[in-house]
Amino acid sequence: ALPISDPNGGIVTTDKDGIASVNLASDQAVNSLIKAETNGSSQSVEVSFITGDISQLTSTIKTDDVSYTAGGKIKVSVTLMDEQKNLVKGMARCWRVAVWSR
Repeated sequence: ALPISDPNGGIVTTDKDGIASVNLASDQAVNSLIKAETNGSSQSVEVSFITGDISQLTSTIKTDDVSYTAGGKIKVSVTLMDEQKNLVKGMARCWRVAVWSR
């Protein structure tokens, strides 16, 4: 199944100038091929649905344990996601970890 939503169910009617248009949406960050077909003839165009801004609500931070020996190492894993839970890649230099004592 395609991750693209078409409110018209894939059927589009031309306007008075012979132009057909449709609004498409996708919650997934994917490349998609959009194909228009009529009377046995077709044309296609590739489009990209890209990730949105990082969402604090869907992103996660985890550690490899819950207690550590003083002077020991701790592994912190951060998973950055957008609002639709798509992974946001290429952000290695865009975040930092702050550590404080309670």
